[in-house]
Amino acid sequence: MSSDTDNSKEMSKHLRNGNSEDQGGNWRLWAKNLSGVAACLASSFFKGPVPATSRYVIDRGYTPYQMLFLDDLLIFLVALSITVYQRIDMLPKGWKHGVHLIFLGCARFTSVICLFTAFQFIPPATAEAVWNASMPVFVVTLSCIFLQQIPTRVTILGSMWCVAGVVLLGYGSFVNMTSSADTTDVTLGQILAVTGALIHSMLDVGAKNILETTPRAKAVMYTYAISTLSAGIGAPE
Repeated sequence: MSSDTDNSKEMSKHLRNGNSEDQGGNWRLWAKNLSGVAACLASSFFKGPVPATSRYVIDRGYTPYQMLFLDDLLIFLVALSITVYQRIDMLPKGWKHGVHLIFLGCARFTSVICLFTAFQFIPPATAEAVWNASMPVFVVTLSCIFLQQIPTRVTILGSMWCVAGVVLLGYGSFVNMTSSADTTDVTLGQILAVTGALIHSMLDVGAKNILETTPRAKAVMYTYAISTLSAGIGAPE
């Protein structure tokens, strides 16, 4: 009888420990999800004023190349510091790996230049909205083609809504056009925003592939280093 009682006590103890561990895991998961949501909100809070301030800076005579150079230079220095601190090997693993890293940098440079240039032809809010609405559609399409990732029904439905949003924004840009606006400028601004979103989607898909074998800090360092160098070449103009 005493052995049975001891066994039952031990089982009860293990059950309590298991429940406490499950509760601890649930709390950790909840805290992790909450921190992710907070990070997204903080990113939106700081990123939201960027289109308006970018147009303000462009109107003061600065070129998109100069703006991109300053933006990417700061991020490159941070990524470089992290890479040096973690003692990560900075050399590419081979010529294919190097070409892939160069592609990420060129895609970053081209996509953001398209977006900043679009600010000169259409309102920044419209350009940013077209950019953000177009990107999920391109990412889903490119992931399906190159990564063989089959989108879910919810993803397809969301992409359809994004396409409808882009069409609505494009139509609204022409309907609400001021008397001083030129149809050619509005069309060019829309094309630049969509093209920038397409190229940036290529960057996202390529980054997902390369991050499987490359440390994140190293990939970010190369991406922003090449983008900074490219923008620096055109900055003095």
